[in-house]
Amino acid sequence: MKKAVFCDRDGVLNKMIYREVRKEYEPPHTTEELKFFDNVFDGFYMLQDSGFEIFIVSNQPDYAKGKAEYKDILSVSEEFKRIIESNGIKIREYYYCFHHPNAVIDSLRIKCECRKPGTKFVEEAISKYDIEREKSFFIGDRNSDILCGKKAGLRTILVKNPDSDYKEDENKPDFESDSFFEAVKLIINITK
Repeated sequence: MKKAVFCDRDGVLNKMIYREVRKEYEPPHTTEELKFFDNVFDGFYMLQDSGFEIFIVSNQPDYAKGKAEYKDILSVSEEFKRIIESNGIKIREYYYCFHHPNAVIDSLRIKCECRKPGTKFVEEAISKYDIEREKSFFIGDRNSDILCGKKAGLRTILVKNPDSDYKEDENKPDFESDSFFEAVKLIINITK
């Protein structure tokens, strides 16, 4: 069995964008807005060198909510993957949920298990790639990330991002860190 790290994307690996029109932080909607946090690539290299499989699990509801064009959401995801791969990082699989229960696009207005905190994508990866839950982690910046990881039987790490909407509740993360890189260092120390 393999060990893995499941990562949220926006607010953990890349920066959120403040939208004055809505007075809130949102994922990037253009490739020009895609900016990685410091040391993200170094964190990925450390995980790879330590034998972790890496997965991206991200809710991407902005098209469903009428905030962005679908082609733009796809362009950002493709650019993210291109940059990651061009830096020698191997993401085993990318999982994106485009649904939202309050979507303005009828076909995307559903309550699904692929949208975090649903665990469909995590369970699919665990089964497909023979992942050992007890040696695996979920890194995220929102309540839905932490709950998804907990429901899937993974250890969870909250990245404390002031631009995210995390609110302390009964689903406390196992660990907290100030960045993805710090979360990775924590994982490496825990699993030595």
